[in-house]
Amino acid sequence: MACAIRQDTPIGTITTIAGYDHAKDEFIPPDCSALVLSTTAKMVEDETDPAKKKELLQSYVKGVIKAFSDLQLQIGAQVVGEGINPLTPEGQMEVSARTYEKATCFRKDPDLFHGSIYAFIMDPARGISYMNGLDFDFHGLSVSLTDPDPIQCDGANILTAFQNAVTDGSGTVTYHWDDPTVDNDRVEDYLAKGVVPGTSIKQSYLEVVDITGGNAPQPYNLIFGSGIYLDEAEKETCESADDDDGGCAIAATGSTQQSALLNLVLVASFLFPAVFLRKRV
Repeated sequence: MACAIRQDTPIGTITTIAGYDHAKDEFIPPDCSALVLSTTAKMVEDETDPAKKKELLQSYVKGVIKAFSDLQLQIGAQVVGEGINPLTPEGQMEVSARTYEKATCFRKDPDLFHGSIYAFIMDPARGISYMNGLDFDFHGLSVSLTDPDPIQCDGANILTAFQNAVTDGSGTVTYHWDDPTVDNDRVEDYLAKGVVPGTSIKQSYLEVVDITGGNAPQPYNLIFGSGIYLDEAEKETCESADDDDGGCAIAATGSTQQSALLNLVLVASFLFPAVFLRKRV
């Protein structure tokens, strides 16, 4: 049995095919040992003090950034050590495949996912989701969705709100989304309707990272983020970002790794294809 999914990415359309050998009846889960966080998703979920919870959320997101950078460094060292040039199409495919093998870690690893806390990685320009620990259906799709009851002051479009939140490199944004711990929160056919997938109030911390470490001719920015769900009473009054640039000029922090090898691998082959596994499995 095989499954295939097609993803539109800035480097073209990628089709991923995965199969399961029923004759062997064997499934080998990915090794998630490289993705270790000092502030785990469970620590964020279990914290009851609102101020401390937000501090832990920021620490969790920064930990995801470092863990992902460390993972890319390891994969780059592996392929170079095997005599594979990551700048060739074959090398890019190999690095992408090995990175892609870790996709389910964002859903299954207890450091990365617990309760309502999960990480996501996306393109800040088009809002394309490259990784979403809750909803694998989002991989390859844009978060350019409408919030029928917008909380942020930047309008009803979630992507615009995200872009405005990170014009200085990092920030928070409050919006409605699906809370995995709340029954019947999910909006049916939300993608077809072009609306957000849930009605719970979520506040996310976002950080833009230039994954080239600032050493490449052109930056390659990605948004790393995660959020917590708020009660109505916790909802803060929003403040519009200075959007004279229309939300297009996005600053970025430097990568946590400055290795030349990391820069080489990330520039060449970060964009890995969408995972075929379904959400909530």
